[in-house]
Amino acid sequence: MTSPVLLLLASAASDLDPQALADAIRLHVVDLGMSVDVATEDDPGASLPTRLQAATSRMQGAGARMAVFYDSAAGDREAVLWVVRRSEQGDEAIVTVIRLPDEQGPSLYRSFALRVRDLVEGTLLLEEPRHEPRPIAAPRTPWAVGVGWDASYPPALRRLQHGPVVALQRHLGSALLAHGGLDLHLPLDRDLLAGSADLTTVGASLGLRAAARWGRISLAGGVFARALLLRATGETPDDSGEVTRAIPGTGVDVVARYRIADNVEIGLRPHVEWLLVRQRFSLAGEPAFDLGRLLTGVDATVMIPIGWGH
Repeated sequence: MTSPVLLLLASAASDLDPQALADAIRLHVVDLGMSVDVATEDDPGASLPTRLQAATSRMQGAGARMAVFYDSAAGDREAVLWVVRRSEQGDEAIVTVIRLPDEQGPSLYRSFALRVRDLVEGTLLLEEPRHEPRPIAAPRTPWAVGVGWDASYPPALRRLQHGPVVALQRHLGSALLAHGGLDLHLPLDRDLLAGSADLTTVGASLGLRAAARWGRISLAGGVFARALLLRATGETPDDSGEVTRAIPGTGVDVVARYRIADNVEIGLRPHVEWLLVRQRFSLAGEPAFDLGRLLTGVDATVMIPIGWGH
């Protein structure tokens, strides 16, 4: 790869040694990958617009990134440094004033070289490729599966049910998705006067959600239908038994998810469900469990895309 070139236009009207100045500049820009070429300015006595135009033409003709010319004479306390450089907006001119040291020689050329280095760094910075933030990739497959934990609270039961949940979803478009899930609530136990009772709940659901995404964050909400399988067992000193019932229900939910990586999302899902049939269980005539008809809860899941549906 060719190194960018800085073109130093030496002025015949100046007492500065162009080769010494070029050597000093070269020393201070070599670590930036910039090389320095030296040429003579065409007409240092011309008007400033003419000199700028001439420097631009010389820069373009030499294929240089920058062209530098200056106004300075022996004994001057200040020097004017003119720079023409290429940028994304086109060629532009910069003027800067350098306060010269009292002593001449190496210190003088070092002052010039340091100021030129500052301008070179600014030019290279402007031309560095911009690294745009990488967008969060959309799922490569319309399918995603998740695992998590669900906590449900039937107000009539006044007990918290909780257990693992498995979720499956499929994008039907940019703003609609179908979903299903399986959940298992760990057994609830209750001690009664007549004995003890346990209740285990297994649910299976299907539903539709409308969805929207803003960068890493997505929000979806919709309706679902759920089949609830209830298994109650009871034991008394004289007998034991069990009963299993399947109950339909319907509900609404909202899901908020955050994409922590291209292939991983974490989410929370508050949900409210209405059972079509109220369920009560008793043991030897004593009430054991009453689910009521209203169920509320929330689950937390981790979702990842899977390779079906390409």
